[in-house]
Amino acid sequence: MAKLSRLLAAAARRIAADPRVQAKISKIVENDLKPKAKEAWRKNKPKLEAKAAKLNEQIRKKATRENFEKLADKVRDRLGDRTKGK
Repeated sequence: MAKLSRLLAAAARRIAADPRVQAKISKIVENDLKPKAKEAWRKNKPKLEAKAAKLNEQIRKKATRENFEKLADKVRDRLGDRTKGK
């Protein structure tokens, strides 16, 4: 099995090194893949930006809530310590 893997890897390297194959792949990427990727990005970018904004807002609210809760705990602890001392 290892010999077969090495044989296939060597064949793939030899094929990839062929200038004709490189030109064909370059043509496919330029004519097919790039336009499809650009269209997909254009179509989904507003959705992704909306999700990112929503996530950032949730993170901001969570951080504020946690900070408030920590502050409230500190105030309660300090007030509790003062009332015990009297």
